[in-house]
Amino acid sequence: MAETIVSITETTFSSRVFTHDYPKSLKIEAHYQSNGQLFISYYNIISLGTYPSTPKLTQKSKNNAIQYPIPDNYIVETEIFERSLNCKTKYISNSKLNYN
Repeated sequence: MAETIVSITETTFSSRVFTHDYPKSLKIEAHYQSNGQLFISYYNIISLGTYPSTPKLTQKSKNNAIQYPIPDNYIVETEIFERSLNCKTKYISNSKLNYN
């Protein structure tokens, strides 16, 4: 039997560690600690969406923070307090973005 080795990528953002095997898997696991307690979140990417010619950018938390373009029709599923939650972005016009 052949052994399969999967490369897992870990990135840190706002003290969270994200573990994923994109693009092979659209599932993301996030870990963070607060007051000595470990919290784990899971995300399932439903749709990566597309980027308009002039995308809106994420807000800056600090002056030197990196801003990322926000795709249109991006859909992610997560679970909060044992309830499934879908979050999505939808451009209403070139200057307005709706978050559901």
